[in-house]
Amino acid sequence: MSDDHNQMRSGYREAFGYLSTGGLPEVLALADAARRGGAPKVQLDTEMALVLCRLAEEGLTRIEERNQPRTAAEYEARNHGSEAS
Repeated sequence: MSDDHNQMRSGYREAFGYLSTGGLPEVLALADAARRGGAPKVQLDTEMALVLCRLAEEGLTRIEERNQPRTAAEYEARNHGSEAS
């Protein structure tokens, strides 16, 4: 592996470690303060952006999976149970 690739992987691991050990609320608070202050954008490291996107993807996938019907009866209830007669 190239040095650039190793540095990128290291940066990704550092960003993930920071966010998973209490950094996520801090990043959220800073971004929210910038938004409330009228800043249209915030600056963050590429690795941090990648980790945040990955975490969002995982969260959205879990929500989608949780909302999928697990049985034929659930499917029918969701797709046909609320139709007007």
